[in-house]
Amino acid sequence: MNDELHRRFVRDLLEDLQGVSGASLEKLLKPIWDKMAGATVQANGLNLQGAPVSGALDALWPDGSASEASSDKDFFNSTEAKLRHDIRHLRRAAPHIRHWRIFSTRHAGPTARTRQSKRRARYLALGVTIDVYAGQDIADYIVKECLLDDVIIERIAPILPNLRRINEQYAASQRVPDLDRAFCGRKDEIDAVKGRLDNDRCVVISGMGGIGKTELTCAVAHAVRDQYEQIIWVDAADLKDAIELDAFDVRSNGYKLNVIGILRTQSALVVLDNVTVDLDLDALAAKCGPASNVLLTSQVAWGADPLKLEELSEIDAKEVLSAGAPTPCPSTVLKEVFDAVGAHPLLLRILNGLVRDEQVAWEELVEECAYLPSAIDDRRQTVAQRIVRRNLAVLGSRLAPFLWAGSATLDSLLAKRIMGKSGIIDLERWAFLMRSQEGTERLHDIVYASAKALSTEIPIAEQDLRAKLEKLLRAAIDPKKVDFVRVARRHSALLTRLLTERPEAGILRYAYLHSAAPCDLNPELIGDPATDAEGSVNGPEREWVLSVVEAIEISYRNMRDRGEKQAAKHELEGRMPTFDHLERRVGSSSPSLTTIRHHRAKSLLKLGRVQEAKASFEKLIENDPVAYPSMLQLARLLTDESDRAKTLLFNIIEAEQSEPGSVQISTLIELLATMRRGHLQQFSREMTNRYGVFMAQMIKAATWSGESQPVRAFAAFGPDWAYSQPELFLEIFEEINLGDPSSSEDDDERVAVGRICIAAAKMLVRLGKAAEAKAEIKRALSFFVALRRVSPFASVHYADAALMDGDPARAGGILDEIPERQRGSFWYLRRAESARGTGDPGALDLIDKGLAMSMPSKYRATFFAAKADILRPTDPDTATTLLTDAIDCCEDEKFRLELTKRLSDWKAT
Repeated sequence: MNDELHRRFVRDLLEDLQGVSGASLEKLLKPIWDKMAGATVQANGLNLQGAPVSGALDALWPDGSASEASSDKDFFNSTEAKLRHDIRHLRRAAPHIRHWRIFSTRHAGPTARTRQSKRRARYLALGVTIDVYAGQDIADYIVKECLLDDVIIERIAPILPNLRRINEQYAASQRVPDLDRAFCGRKDEIDAVKGRLDNDRCVVISGMGGIGKTELTCAVAHAVRDQYEQIIWVDAADLKDAIELDAFDVRSNGYKLNVIGILRTQSALVVLDNVTVDLDLDALAAKCGPASNVLLTSQVAWGADPLKLEELSEIDAKEVLSAGAPTPCPSTVLKEVFDAVGAHPLLLRILNGLVRDEQVAWEELVEECAYLPSAIDDRRQTVAQRIVRRNLAVLGSRLAPFLWAGSATLDSLLAKRIMGKSGIIDLERWAFLMRSQEGTERLHDIVYASAKALSTEIPIAEQDLRAKLEKLLRAAIDPKKVDFVRVARRHSALLTRLLTERPEAGILRYAYLHSAAPCDLNPELIGDPATDAEGSVNGPEREWVLSVVEAIEISYRNMRDRGEKQAAKHELEGRMPTFDHLERRVGSSSPSLTTIRHHRAKSLLKLGRVQEAKASFEKLIENDPVAYPSMLQLARLLTDESDRAKTLLFNIIEAEQSEPGSVQISTLIELLATMRRGHLQQFSREMTNRYGVFMAQMIKAATWSGESQPVRAFAAFGPDWAYSQPELFLEIFEEINLGDPSSSEDDDERVAVGRICIAAAKMLVRLGKAAEAKAEIKRALSFFVALRRVSPFASVHYADAALMDGDPARAGGILDEIPERQRGSFWYLRRAESARGTGDPGALDLIDKGLAMSMPSKYRATFFAAKADILRPTDPDTATTLLTDAIDCCEDEKFRLELTKRLSDWKAT
């Protein structure tokens, strides 16, 4: 791993470790201890209260050592009281043990390291070894040893918010295929691509199928690996627009990676393999940071200056044809092969396989190419078909799954389930598989086309293959695992065909509903939930229930996202009895009951039946105290019980902190975004004070994984953080990808981005960075200009941006578009500021109207200060009095100091 990337990952994990405490500490360390030991470590566990067992050592290791663990924040301070206590405990509890391991989640600075070194030396003289693992050591071990261990990641990622994102980045960077041992030649082409990368942000390699684009790109990636922090390999066959890279499912596992964010903030090479559309290279290049590149392969030449890959030179062709053969290819044979098939590398490798495995001699190889049509593409196809047909007895069963799936690419897990590892080895041995990203098995296009042409000669065991697919999906359905989502997404076309042939509720329909965005699914294949609920249960009841309730949800979203909102609501209304029918069929003891009732309550909410939904969520959390999604929904509805709503939300956060992984990250992000709601805004500062670091970790983790809500969550807190906790704001702002106006989901998201940019600009002004602040204001305005409808809330922030841009007249015009009945106190504040900027004498009346309206007390200081600014040129005494009043009623210490300094400056002048 690149050193800089390693340091970045360690730093991020160390940040997470600072928040680990209590019961979470052992849950984090136990899997790490087991991996370190190479065997099971005996941990003494927790008592009924979730605290360490009093008096017992934290763990005994198979090698005879013992360990203690701590999350004490002062572990490495100058007195090191807790560290010395742990050593005394080890000496008393196990005097016979001569090797002690002490773990702390806290960072140890240079001075602490020096003390540890001296202590270790003293104890070594007494025959005792002390190994102290500080937070950075634990983080370093996770990065070095655990990132590709899926079992450990699944166990500890819920405790370390950044780990899932780090794991996904690192796993993505390990997807560069191994360079085929049979690869040879192409030195000039490799050097040409490397030269292009030095000068151009984006480089396109084009050429016909099988010509070796992917192999060449793979060779280049291995040659330049040390120049980048990481290399991300993306199978881009389904990529339609570079905007999708803001949140792209690189590994088809449902976990989206912010590829653009990596290009912008890190030194990265992103390989887009097998691009099928003409991407906007200029826009893509603009998103790259100074040390990043994008390397694209495509069968079509596009872009300003693509590097077109031609056939092999004669020297390289002879090397490919002779590789591993008992004797080199004679020149006469080489010429005849050239005349027959040219120097197409894939076909040369297939022909080489015939000789290498001694199926034919060199002279007989010519007969394979003896009679071919004149058209160059036709003759290659003919050669491939002849060789495929020759080996159908051995390879027919290996090619059949690809024909059944209707794709040259199979998910590796599905391929292994269907044909076994031996089948994949057979295809590799015959050079039928091309280099592809980890997790897929991909036939060369020519081989796949040849297999399709010979499909009548290849038997396909449809029922057996379908049964194996269902078994694979069934094993990962509840809860949904990565394998389930990955197979569903990679094989959406197959699921579509199977459902078309046999439309029914069950495992395949549930998988189909997760195979694409709701608006891209076929309404006919989503099914009729009412009919399905009445029909027979095929397969386990749980699968049937999940497919029916998911179909109700997806059907609504399918219509809504295609712009048919009223029709979607009407259809949903008609489907409400289905939930009741499902409840009757599953019975009161079914574990699916909570699922049915939660989806029913959500549907009531979509229909505007708020009180019914509220009562349903109340009952759900009463019966199930860990129904956190229902708890979040209820908190949103408790507009008249804000204190209880706050308690519910804070309970969700504390549940996740005490039991990491118990709350889905999507629920946590939606929770943070919810704090922007009117009845909850008053608790934003309290939430920041209590959970600020945790919240920042959640938003960062969601940002890098492409979750849909992090921008809105950040907008709920970012403006306050930019003022009160700028370091927390910057931590996220520097990594979050705000996109552009066209990529925003809706107006709410555009307003959220605009608010974030304004907050950033104000912070940059305070830091004396005027040019950077101006750029952020321009970006904010671009999002506001793109609004389809300017709401009263949006108008206030839009006007704020225009004021900061030095255009008070524009700000006034924006605000005047809002009808009088919709104007709130902050509308009058901004309108007064715009009037003041244009010299309008009505500014004072406007600010007074705003002050006369009801508002939270914490905002009154802002209004008094604004009124003082308006009055100061004409009535400095009254202005001074008002500013004093603002200071007296100010509830924010930082703002009070700022106002006090302003008052002092006024008096001085």
